[in-house]
Amino acid sequence: MKPALELAIENYQRLRDEAAAALAHAQKELTSLRNTLATLEGYRSTLQERRREPGTAARTATSLQLDTHLAARIEGAVKQQLRFVGQAEKRIEQKRMILLDAQKRLKAVESIMKQRALQQAAAEARRERQETDEQAAIRYLNQSGMDGEMARALMLDEESYVA
Repeated sequence: MKPALELAIENYQRLRDEAAAALAHAQKELTSLRNTLATLEGYRSTLQERRREPGTAARTATSLQLDTHLAARIEGAVKQQLRFVGQAEKRIEQKRMILLDAQKRLKAVESIMKQRALQQAAAEARRERQETDEQAAIRYLNQSGMDGEMARALMLDEESYVA
């Protein structure tokens, strides 16, 4: 079973990845909406240019009525598309904030995990240093003629004073 911090990191990585994917999708949607808006604006300017062309006065009333109706419809579509673009921009900002939050949380948990790993490494180094010191002391005492039991007893007695 994985430790809680590793599970938390995996969870925040998943949340970050999902938030990044949602942001990318929203940005793609915004691009599509802007392309549609550009197309509608192109239709509007084409219609306006056609109205300014010479010979427009000779057009029939029905033709002018259809052009006016089409212009109104295009203008309505442009306004609606502008609202859609604005809503998409707000969604992108919200998704960006969600992604930033997920990244901050992930970084915080990773920082805690690194800090704990450093603490464990320091504790292990202290333990190894103590074992090495004990072994060196036992070797010294053995070389000086003390037996192992007496050396251990002296070391245990020393540890009680140090602790």
